[in-house]
Amino acid sequence: MSNIVLRRIKAFLEGEKLSTETEVRSGNRQRLWRSDFRPQVDDIYKKLGGQLTGGITEIEVPAYPIVFEGKVIVGNDELAYNRYAAVCLRAPFYSDIEGFNVEASLRHCRQFEVGCKKVGLIAGVWSNSLSNKHFGEASDPGDFFGNGSSGWKMLAFRNMLRDMLAKLEGYEVLHFSIYDQIMSGGKLLTVGELIKSPSGDHYVSFVRYLRRRLGLPAVAAEEPV
Repeated sequence: MSNIVLRRIKAFLEGEKLSTETEVRSGNRQRLWRSDFRPQVDDIYKKLGGQLTGGITEIEVPAYPIVFEGKVIVGNDELAYNRYAAVCLRAPFYSDIEGFNVEASLRHCRQFEVGCKKVGLIAGVWSNSLSNKHFGEASDPGDFFGNGSSGWKMLAFRNMLRDMLAKLEGYEVLHFSIYDQIMSGGKLLTVGELIKSPSGDHYVSFVRYLRRRLGLPAVAAEEPV
């Protein structure tokens, strides 16, 4: 579990002795292909430059990162925010997820693509054989004037499929972003800032944020571990 947001959430839940499952295999993809979401899937695939409409069903749906009390917990790090993720976020599906701020996520895609570039230009992320097959041969790393990144397109598309299938299976989908903002010590800081160098006050702020988002009871104080 390389995603730092998910690692922090998992560590908190384990510290609280709360039962979770990690890397839960997603359900039957056929349910997604036959669902009312299918027109949206086809539309987004085409908007991303998809070339094999009939081959969408071969694309694997990612595992659910953390499942906790009927919730699929998704941690969005730098790779989650770029121009292709913005295409997926405009699917009507996301407007129907309770508590999911589509506009804030779209804003992150515009503002923080540079963060995605810092970690997303390596081989296998920028492009790979499967992503090139579906979205065309990628341009040179960092070049968006041509076809851009087939790998980023595939990552954004698969994340959308994961969220849709989770919803179909009756899960609540909770997104946590590295760019979410929390008031701590009189300053507005991002989750990314808090979890990279948590002080006592910052840890308390982050944990209170987690408790609120996860529907856990508030406590008077928290101490760093």
